[in-house]
Amino acid sequence: MDMADNSTSEEVSDFSVVNLCEINLEEAYNRIEFLNDAKSCEMYCDQLERLIYNYTRNNNDDSIDLKLISETQQIIIRCARKSNKLLSDELKILSPANTGKY
Repeated sequence: MDMADNSTSEEVSDFSVVNLCEINLEEAYNRIEFLNDAKSCEMYCDQLERLIYNYTRNNNDDSIDLKLISETQQIIIRCARKSNKLLSDELKILSPANTGKY
């Protein structure tokens, strides 16, 4: 693992919210800007998905905040789009046309 992977892993692991109700949506949205590889984006999406899963599993239907879930899903979508772009960029760098190997 190189230093870039280590720093992004630390950035993702610094996200320490354990309950969806505790999430700062603006901070969660802005955190995506600091993720600089597809793996980190995917890990962050996974963390947010787990928060939603645990939230819906641990609350009854009457107490679920659908707006909170929806806004968190929008952040996941943004993060997934960034992950796709970063992965595409990584693949372009590794493609035979860019490496001179066929």
